[in-house]
Amino acid sequence: MANPQMRKGSKWWYGSWMVNGKKITVNLNVPVEGRRPDSPDDEGDRRFRVSQATAQAKLDEEIKKSREAKQELALAKAVYKARTGQTAPSMKLDDLATAWTDLPRRRQEIGTGYVAICRSHLDRFATHVKQRHPQVTTLADVTPAMAESFMAGERARGVAGRTYNGVLSLLKSTFTRLRRKAGLVDNPFEEIVSMDENTVHRIPFTPEELKEILDAAKDDDFCRPLIVTGICTAMRRGDVCQLRWKDVDMKAELITVSTSKTGVRVLIPLFKLLRLELEKLPRKNEYCFPEQAETYQSRPDVITNRLGKVFAAAGFADGDDEDDDQDGKPGTS
Repeated sequence: MANPQMRKGSKWWYGSWMVNGKKITVNLNVPVEGRRPDSPDDEGDRRFRVSQATAQAKLDEEIKKSREAKQELALAKAVYKARTGQTAPSMKLDDLATAWTDLPRRRQEIGTGYVAICRSHLDRFATHVKQRHPQVTTLADVTPAMAESFMAGERARGVAGRTYNGVLSLLKSTFTRLRRKAGLVDNPFEEIVSMDENTVHRIPFTPEELKEILDAAKDDDFCRPLIVTGICTAMRRGDVCQLRWKDVDMKAELITVSTSKTGVRVLIPLFKLLRLELEKLPRKNEYCFPEQAETYQSRPDVITNRLGKVFAAAGFADGDDEDDDQDGKPGTS
């Protein structure tokens, strides 16, 4: 029987199990509570034991889902063969983003930023599936349970309804358009419902949690400036990465920016923590963080992944950093 595990420096329970000879390890999103055991013979206090039991139940559920997914794969392939008399064609899960990029469109010219964001979402989905179901290698192997698991993760990280619906629309339409080439029996995203776009489920970090994040980022010269700026300004990821020196008045201790989401020009106080961070930087580029700006404009998923590692090191689930930046709902048109 697999048991939940703790990690040094993390406030979460983790679980591991084997699938086809490969080890899967996931954050169970169950916090470790109460007094932790001091020795192998110590069972901790009551709150600790309750959190451990909760984590065990969550781990058992994850293992059950993994086994059911394996059975669904075999069933889907059998159904496809029964319907068509042929073995299902194969399209690799790793090629999902490229397959979307190559789809024919009425508008041949689409923005590079839009393409980068959509590819980032598709790559995140592929990574999510591969990490939890290493036996899954093709689009035809993806089940409704896997699709729901990914979208549940989107809800858990608190994205806005508009962002959630954009990601869902992108994945649903992509699987629909690739259905024949990929040998899909059904679209795994078909029955997932959209969110109310007027509802935002955001849970702010506590001061203690912010300290944990800053401690985890202190030696990361790429992520630390972004995290400090985000904490001090509450700006979105894209606005943080592309902050310009012309918008920063060190003397008046003000930042004046037009936000990418609303276009409204806002005044933001320049807090000491951010001012000290900016004072370390050379002014040789229009951007305060030129490397991060270039990375965001070409590969926003790299920003997401690097920030995710810092948040994971601080003991938070992956993807808790902040909402994705989108100018509109991504799709395949």
